[in-house]
Amino acid sequence: MPERLHIYYKILLKSRVTGPKAINYIIDKIKGNFSGVTDIDDKTIENIIVNELDSLVKVNIGKRFGILKKEAIKEEAILNKHNIKYIETAGLGYNEYLPPFIYYTGNLNINSFRRGSANNNGRVKNTVFITSSRYDGSKIYKLNENTMTSFKLSIKEILANSAENPLFFTGLSSEAEKAVIRSRMPEFPEFDERLIILPHESLLFYEKNYPFCSIFPAISIIDPFITYSKYAFAMRNKLALSLSDKLLIIYLSKKSLLSGLIENFKNSGKGVMIINNKATGTAPVLLHKKPKNFEFSDNEKLIIKYLNNKKVYIDNLINLSNIGSSEVLQIVSSLELKGAVKRLPGGLIELNR
Repeated sequence: MPERLHIYYKILLKSRVTGPKAINYIIDKIKGNFSGVTDIDDKTIENIIVNELDSLVKVNIGKRFGILKKEAIKEEAILNKHNIKYIETAGLGYNEYLPPFIYYTGNLNINSFRRGSANNNGRVKNTVFITSSRYDGSKIYKLNENTMTSFKLSIKEILANSAENPLFFTGLSSEAEKAVIRSRMPEFPEFDERLIILPHESLLFYEKNYPFCSIFPAISIIDPFITYSKYAFAMRNKLALSLSDKLLIIYLSKKSLLSGLIENFKNSGKGVMIINNKATGTAPVLLHKKPKNFEFSDNEKLIIKYLNNKKVYIDNLINLSNIGSSEVLQIVSSLELKGAVKRLPGGLIELNR
């Protein structure tokens, strides 16, 4: 049934007479009428689609149905040729506002993300979406050495404190995300093994334009045959929210468009970590839940001591500790990931009580 259902879904998309809600409604009605039935007559389903469209939007596509179906079957063959697979999204992750199908490449067990799967009394645990602001003011933000070091420390902390093997998702919209994909961190082979790309484009476009990503599996919410969608980023972020338990932001610019994604993760009770935070005003600084039972190194304990009941500028912290600027920055990032400290606007640090 999934392959045939996908063809009917494509017919509805190609009809261009109704929106996502109506399409989801019709697909759900088909599934509801024929749940557990294997010998479904195509004409019966065609009648459901034609009648529902006529009822919902007062458009009869009866004469076009055969042509649309041939186009849908042709596209199905193209997907097979490019080894692009699809899966129904019902019960996938947390977000119910997904289209009926998402698309993926590589050897992925997408079913493990479903609620009710064998592990996690529901779904894969410890999934992290990595992203970044694209711009630093008017310039494109590029990952510098200090931030890359902090990012590696973040990955180290996540790997070290995960009861189960984590999965990492990342996009392709910023230079920082691309740098992470290209970095191929030899010190953390597990990261490469568990990295999945969430492009904001269709997988056919992605396959053609991002050859350096070809070794990684990818998941897309965008129809493979769409070349442009003004809703692409919003849809990709919806997928990231649905599949991920945590959000790791490499760089957050002032007035960043990521603020909405941060709030969505926060409102869903999910963790948010920010490595390089330039946001001011009402933009969140650190929203992740405070972890418990972490062990602290001697230098980490020293930094915590200096921060006792006061806010301290990072430069003053470096001078007070006499440890060294790069090491202090690494320690602060480590403590931030452990939930022990938080960064404030203006370069201030304080304990996260």
